[in-house]
Amino acid sequence: MFKIAINVDKNFGEPVQIITSTGKHSFNLNHRALMKILLTKELRDVPVVLLSVAGAFRKGKSFLLNFILRYLITNDITNASEPDNLRGFSWSVGANRHTTGIWLWNKPIMYKPSKDEEVAILLMDTQGVFDSKSVIKECATIFALSTLLSSVQIYNLAGNIQDDDLQFLQVFTEYGRLALKETNQTPFQTLHILVRDWSYPYEFPYGEAGGQKLLEDCLQVNRNLAEEKKQLRIHLQSCYERITCFLLPHPGFKVATDPTFKGQLSDIEPDFVNSMRELLSHLVAKENLTPKKINGRLITCRDLFHYFKVFVDVYADDQIPSPKTIFLATAEANHISALMAAKDYYSKEIEKICGPLRPYVSPDILSKQHQRIFEDATEYYKKIPKIGEQKFGQSYLNNLTDQIQKEFKTVTKKNESKGRKLLTSFQPMTILFIIVFVIIAIIAIG
Repeated sequence: MFKIAINVDKNFGEPVQIITSTGKHSFNLNHRALMKILLTKELRDVPVVLLSVAGAFRKGKSFLLNFILRYLITNDITNASEPDNLRGFSWSVGANRHTTGIWLWNKPIMYKPSKDEEVAILLMDTQGVFDSKSVIKECATIFALSTLLSSVQIYNLAGNIQDDDLQFLQVFTEYGRLALKETNQTPFQTLHILVRDWSYPYEFPYGEAGGQKLLEDCLQVNRNLAEEKKQLRIHLQSCYERITCFLLPHPGFKVATDPTFKGQLSDIEPDFVNSMRELLSHLVAKENLTPKKINGRLITCRDLFHYFKVFVDVYADDQIPSPKTIFLATAEANHISALMAAKDYYSKEIEKICGPLRPYVSPDILSKQHQRIFEDATEYYKKIPKIGEQKFGQSYLNNLTDQIQKEFKTVTKKNESKGRKLLTSFQPMTILFIIVFVIIAIIAIG
């Protein structure tokens, strides 16, 4: 089994709500909370695995995430150093909706898939869809944000894979077709379909093997299917790099019906615990913990911050956006990310020439070095794979040029200030030299 090399902060961490409901069936992004997680100096340039759980309300999404969290930290779900109760994301028993908006665990878990790689794993919990308090737009927004932002999405289903469950993915297959046509890259990465409370182990056994057989059966395209359903299955399989399915048994009636249940592992059915252990081993396998990519490019934590902003904005209107609108938003975020990377390259390189710790540089040398680094940064931007190059490319290249020129003006002023200070420091020595020279001259004449 693939083992993760883990660095866990002594502080266990906590869930932080980064997308909140306005109470009017729309959502706001908590920029400050998201910045504290993604834009730290240690994480902003690190590739990210975003694992999200989405699906209907009251089906154990937060409960599942706490198992995943414990497993990532301890490589097991029963560990002597951990309390018996499941802790982490907030959850409760009962019939009413518990989670609202979208939550992130604020302590990304670092692991090294190889000696030269380091990746941050982020866990994301989402509001359950199809509850009595939510409208279709609200459900579509939550599910869309989970799908568009995650690199690993767990689609949490109860009982079986229904045709309606596949239909809910249809808008993303339309988006996927646009992305495939433009980039020739598979738009989405890993989709894990998790069927909870599976009641037919005599047909398909619990676990990954039974799940894959059920998935093959559900996605099979045959002549008896309506044309719309055929196309949905074909496009769904073309839009994901990897689709898997796993069947979980029921956790037991104490879990489902006892209001005093607090997540004690001892109260959960052994079959469920064993199947959960198998599921978690499957989820954290190296081939399944896929870092986020868009158009073939690895996405860093800083990039992810910009994608959060763009996607939340595109779903801010009263109407559900069309696949083309989502695609254009992705393209724009793609260019913003490329611009920031190229600008960061310029900043780091010019700092090596004329940073705060560097000495004064003559204007001529500084100008030549700026021009060289500017050309390199422009080339760096152009080489980054981007979606919608024809629509956005020149506009963002001009934007990059403007930002670099503004930074160069700031660098030039700071360099001139260094020059003035240098001159000032030489003035007393110059006066002293003149006095000594005059004294020597007088003595020589006398």
